[in-house]
Amino acid sequence: MKKFIFVFILLGMTIFYNYGQTYYYQKVAKIDENGVKTKENGGMYITFINNKDMCYESDKDGYRIKKSYGYMGSMMPSQTNWYYIKTKEGTHVYQHKDIYSDSSYSRWLDIFYYFNSDFNKLIHCHPEGEYAGIKMPYWAYEYKRSNGPQDEYDDNIPVF
Repeated sequence: MKKFIFVFILLGMTIFYNYGQTYYYQKVAKIDENGVKTKENGGMYITFINNKDMCYESDKDGYRIKKSYGYMGSMMPSQTNWYYIKTKEGTHVYQHKDIYSDSSYSRWLDIFYYFNSDFNKLIHCHPEGEYAGIKMPYWAYEYKRSNGPQDEYDDNIPVF
């Protein structure tokens, strides 16, 4: 009986640990390489799992959104995951990794999510550099956590 209770508690802790938390992040600005912000609309749901060790773009119920990306001249469906890398000066850093559906290829990309300490603000950033042999410019978008897409086109949203 004690073993059953122990296994039940352990199973419950595992389920709780893997339980996802889904938040809507509203895009508020595009940030250019000089730090100039331009107002933007849009947004996305992000689901965190494994005690925020990983996150991914999802629908409002936490189901993963599958995307297709070009690889070697063809479009392949992939799962885009963001893995927690570190916390530096109160900023939580996640790095992008694609895992293609045929499991033949995965890659780490120099694309990052930077969340503030309470996960209410997000910077989605790609530093200038080379990607698959192509020179890529710097780009970044700033998001704030909100209640959902109904807030998406509110003209009174401050750019922070």
